[in-house]
Amino acid sequence: MTHKEYQKLKKQYFASEGVRQGNAFRSNQISWQTFDNNYRELANLISLYFTLSIEGKLGDYYNRLPLYNLLNEVTRLLHNFLASAKTLIDHTRCFVKRTYGESSIAMTEYQSEIKSRFWNAPVAKFTQELRNYFTHISMPFIDSVIGGSQSRGRDRYTLQLDTKKMQDADNWCVEARAYVLKRDKSVDLDLYVSEYYGLVRDFNSWLGSKVEEWSRIALVESDVLYSKLVEYERKHIAHQ
Repeated sequence: MTHKEYQKLKKQYFASEGVRQGNAFRSNQISWQTFDNNYRELANLISLYFTLSIEGKLGDYYNRLPLYNLLNEVTRLLHNFLASAKTLIDHTRCFVKRTYGESSIAMTEYQSEIKSRFWNAPVAKFTQELRNYFTHISMPFIDSVIGGSQSRGRDRYTLQLDTKKMQDADNWCVEARAYVLKRDKSVDLDLYVSEYYGLVRDFNSWLGSKVEEWSRIALVESDVLYSKLVEYERKHIAHQ
């Protein structure tokens, strides 16, 4: 292979369908990592809240400022969690549509999986309504309480969303209201974010396995080109 042929092959590789699809998926996974990191930041702060509450380090009846400051930060991170969830939803839909085509088998399978996992999932509907409230109406109140019906069988501190005011301010869908009612009209923030995160995490794992299937032929073709490039570089460029 001449150097001119090598340069031509290099351009062919970077213009190949396999590289295009691979780059598109890597970009999508940045959106996933953003959501994942926002979840972990929120979950870590909720865990810190439990620790500080048990140790009595969040003030008392006469000094509520430490608690209020922490609740404000929890609210900010919850906002980031919800916003990045919506970003991931939109980016993933665009990734499948733009990478494989609106009428492709991939798009059909993607839409079917979204429908089966999210359309009738109460936690997904609740997340949608909560995000809309955050975005278009106001920041919700988060209460610090001891024990309660969702305290996992033992007295503990919990962070609960004030869902009554949110529902009164907007017309929530039936599934979202059912999610709240099933939890005695008060949503434990720790349990909620873990449940929704798990739903999205499992879908992202499914997506990763399907991308390997959808892009298999294109990736094999680009791998062949890449192998030829590596072979040339080992023989020529490495000895220059």
